[in-house]
Amino acid sequence: MASKAMLLCLLASFLLVTQSLPYPQVPEKSPVPWQGKAPAHPPVKSRPPPHLVPPVRYPTPYSYSHHELPCVDYCRPICDPYRRRRPCMRVCTKCCEKGKCVPPGEDGAKVKYCKIWDTVTLHDVVYKCPVRH
Repeated sequence: MASKAMLLCLLASFLLVTQSLPYPQVPEKSPVPWQGKAPAHPPVKSRPPPHLVPPVRYPTPYSYSHHELPCVDYCRPICDPYRRRRPCMRVCTKCCEKGKCVPPGEDGAKVKYCKIWDTVTLHDVVYKCPVRH
């Protein structure tokens, strides 16, 4: 019990001593007004102009001219009897574009109407122009 009383006395004396001692006063510095100009902002670097790329112009889709559409219509009856119709149409329309005409009748009539209805070159291959059967 004596130790408890001793501890209590020690604690009370510690509190008494700490309360009676003044805290060290740190003198406050008075604010000093600024004597010079405000600092200048760093110069803003101008950005280089953006790299402008001209717009890409894609080729327009293939448009048929005034003489190509009739070539398809004129070549359709010629190529109907052929087993491989698409290659025939390709060659026939090329022959029609080249000579700007399609022979109307059988084999003998082609010389009379279309002087160029003979051969055509398509992708570096020479083809005979088709005739009606």
